[in-house]
Amino acid sequence: MSAPKALSGGCQCGRVRYRFEGDPGHAEACHCRMCQKAGGNWGLALIALEADRLVWTEGRPAEFRSSPIVARGFCDQCGTPLYMREDGDPQIEITIGSLDAPNAAPPSRAVGVESKVHWFDTLASLPAYRTEEDRTPGELAKLTSLQHPDYDAPCGPGLEAATEPAHWRLACEQDFDRIVEMNARLNAEDPSEAMPFDVAMMRRTLTEMRVNPVRGAVAVLELSGQCCGYALLISFWSNEFGGEICAIDELFVEPECRGRGFATQIVQSLARGDRRIWPRRTVMLAVEAYRTNPRAKALYEKLGFKASPNHALTLGLAGRGVTPREASGS
Repeated sequence: MSAPKALSGGCQCGRVRYRFEGDPGHAEACHCRMCQKAGGNWGLALIALEADRLVWTEGRPAEFRSSPIVARGFCDQCGTPLYMREDGDPQIEITIGSLDAPNAAPPSRAVGVESKVHWFDTLASLPAYRTEEDRTPGELAKLTSLQHPDYDAPCGPGLEAATEPAHWRLACEQDFDRIVEMNARLNAEDPSEAMPFDVAMMRRTLTEMRVNPVRGAVAVLELSGQCCGYALLISFWSNEFGGEICAIDELFVEPECRGRGFATQIVQSLARGDRRIWPRRTVMLAVEAYRTNPRAKALYEKLGFKASPNHALTLGLAGRGVTPREASGS
């Protein structure tokens, strides 16, 4: 298949956008019943891409597991189906219709044909009309598109553009090794009062964020092509406050990049509702600062954080956690 080295696309409303650079795999038309349901159509046209080269440049998709081994990604605002991925598969199959240039990925085969709807093969022989031939002038005047354009734009419909340069972005798998390095330095500077640093556990957390985006997100600070910081953001729902809370579990900026407002930048971005990093509506930001790190506490208070009147109590459950050996897969 002849296809460009760079592919981009996203959902209809623009809340979720992606970009891929590399050699795309095969494209196919899948007629299986699950793809019919996922697309609300005859099936789905999909193109296989290397998952570790796909970057979510705007927001993050929600997921539904259509089988014990398959997750399907979609925009939880407009509903656009975006991908399917089998557990353990290094490739992710992106919906060709979500590409900015769908003609660049013509399917080379059809699969799941045992479920093909009986009328599919008659589509090419149907009478064909252009939109202007099938609509009155009055109807055409009302057909103004409200969907996101087929290119990367600063923001989707109804979303305010960020006022500062986009130094922070969502992390991809290629960033994981660098994030682990920075996590080790964070723990050396500001060690946990409860748990020792564990490389395997950090890698498991990063994988969990990638596989189950509903749990949260990982952002990286990129300057001149280098990752110079990261933020681990965890999601949980609060009945008391009536919505989702974004907890800044870890926030680290390399020493040589401090004092330039980058930590403030991501906090203000989250508070403003910038969906490039956190796609869902959030009612509150939460953060913890160790008693041994007054510098961090002072920064958060300056940004408007206040100590909670509630005292958080924890109960560790023996045997419920994942051991370092389990986390490393050994």
